[in-house]
Amino acid sequence: MTSNTELVKHRFAQELTRCCASHFKTIPSNEQFARDFFLSSKYKMKVSRETVRKWFKGESFPDLDHFLHLIDWLSLDTTNIFPLLATQSANHLPAHLEYLNLEGIEKITPKQIDAFASLLSALKKSNIVVIKKIHK
Repeated sequence: MTSNTELVKHRFAQELTRCCASHFKTIPSNEQFARDFFLSSKYKMKVSRETVRKWFKGESFPDLDHFLHLIDWLSLDTTNIFPLLATQSANHLPAHLEYLNLEGIEKITPKQIDAFASLLSALKKSNIVVIKKIHK
């Protein structure tokens, strides 16, 4: 694990395994996880068994939509994945976005916005997300 990206993938795999052990009381099969992921997203997001396998092995990282759903569904602790989140604020921002409900977007608090901004900042610094400039 020489790169920051590989380290984040590895930490994500560890946190996913930890949260699944807590949520399912065991580590589910890739097929069961993919099915439950789809059902927990209210039939909006699909993920393949192969993608799930790569997540658990630390070979890939989910896209932002899938990642945010995993945070909400399994209560992933982002400070375990992105250590910068733990040290960014003396106010100790929440470790996961359990209270960020996008359906009630008009009721989002400044604290929720700060937590989300910290998550996006950590994603950017991890090199997992590539920022592309769009030229018009």
